[in-house]
Amino acid sequence: MFKAATLRKPIYELGSPIFVTVDISPIGIGWVINQESEDGIRYAICFGAKVLSERQRMYAQVRRELWRIVTIAELDQDYFMWAEVVIETDCLPILRMIYGMFNTKYSYVVVDNILA
Repeated sequence: MFKAATLRKPIYELGSPIFVTVDISPIGIGWVINQESEDGIRYAICFGAKVLSERQRMYAQVRRELWRIVTIAELDQDYFMWAEVVIETDCLPILRMIYGMFNTKYSYVVVDNILA
């Protein structure tokens, strides 16, 4: 009858990176911070959402995508301390800017020290 907890605390001793999966719509952003356990299952650590202001809704798509990563880093910075952070995004222009490719197969960005 009882299920395992929906949210778990991060276990930094595993050496497993912290994953930040983010998505944006024209009116808001949503994200989940998760980590892979020893048995290979991803568990949610934290999740959040934020509604964009009228001004932010007028931003170009790439600017909104970059803004969301900064917002998450500021709001949930305690989860990123002392951990490798993997940001998962579906925004190909950002991946192309970071990796310098026109035909990219990646859907994530690895950030070693997001708060440095």
